[in-house]
Amino acid sequence: MSRTLVFGLGSGQGDDQLGWLVVERLAAAVSPAQAMIRRAVSPSELLDLPEGVDRLIVCDACHSLGAPGAIHRWRWPDVPVGRLRSTGSHDLGLGEV
Repeated sequence: MSRTLVFGLGSGQGDDQLGWLVVERLAAAVSPAQAMIRRAVSPSELLDLPEGVDRLIVCDACHSLGAPGAIHRWRWPDVPVGRLRSTGSHDLGLGEV
């Protein structure tokens, strides 16, 4: 059985709430057996994944990637996020992690 972890990155402020809002709704729709749901303030929290996770989904707001409200889906290792510059309050950007 696949162990999926969904991380919502963000904070309680403005547009940065997006990742948290996504995982909040997801947590209400799926069982813990289907996916582990976590909120994180910093991408660096991804460095301490629980054992046995073989699928990671990250939900985060970003800018300069198209029209406001656009949704992007990337699969590792073909992820352009590694070329993005980190801005905001995160200590490490998603690309660096």
